[in-house]
Amino acid sequence: MLLLAKIGGSVVAPKGEEMRFEAAVARRLARELGAWEGHMVLVHGAGSFAHTKSERYGIHLGRSTRVQEAEVMADVMGLSASLAAILASEGIPAVSVPPHAVAQEGTLDLMPFLRLLDLGFVPMGYGDVVPTSSGPRILSGDDLMVALSKALRPELALFITDVEGIYDRDPKRHPDAKLLEEFDGTNASFGEVEHDVTGGMSGKASKMLEVARNAKQTWVVSGLIPGRVESACKWELQGTRVVP
Repeated sequence: MLLLAKIGGSVVAPKGEEMRFEAAVARRLARELGAWEGHMVLVHGAGSFAHTKSERYGIHLGRSTRVQEAEVMADVMGLSASLAAILASEGIPAVSVPPHAVAQEGTLDLMPFLRLLDLGFVPMGYGDVVPTSSGPRILSGDDLMVALSKALRPELALFITDVEGIYDRDPKRHPDAKLLEEFDGTNASFGEVEHDVTGGMSGKASKMLEVARNAKQTWVVSGLIPGRVESACKWELQGTRVVP
């Protein structure tokens, strides 16, 4: 049994304050993920460790310098190292795999993930800046989820977010938004999200649908409500199921 889970940047590194890491939340999630009985591959978002600087430097527009790109890569590696250390302290042998080190001209080499998985580790990728000969590319955690889901065909794919699931409208702007039991790509509308260089919720939703085509079950669950991730790891799922 394989679990492919993405810990959203909004959960462990919310964008309100640059370089903010929610260590207590990360530790709780590590404990909850420990309820999974089987193999595991993780992805995490970059949140406040990348989005603000990436936008400021114009990385997504190709306006940044190599020094600025390296700065953001270093910041996100630091976030990943902190998260991996917490996971290891809770009994999950997570090893960070920097996407910029395994991507060539936009093509991902997933062999490091597969080898670590075969050796009994929990490989963990993340949203990153990927340099190419034509300029930098931002590889989101959702992009990585799509690539890994195609290669691994997991039994369960989880998107762990700062909300309870997918709503028919943005719940942060519309208090009357309704939580969807299932999302098929047609029953919700998404507006633009400020300070998101990876495409906002519309882009995330399309990637979730791609993952759902490769996983037996794909769910969006809350990472801020204690117990939700643990329940999901026990197949007691609460949130929104994504159906392609």
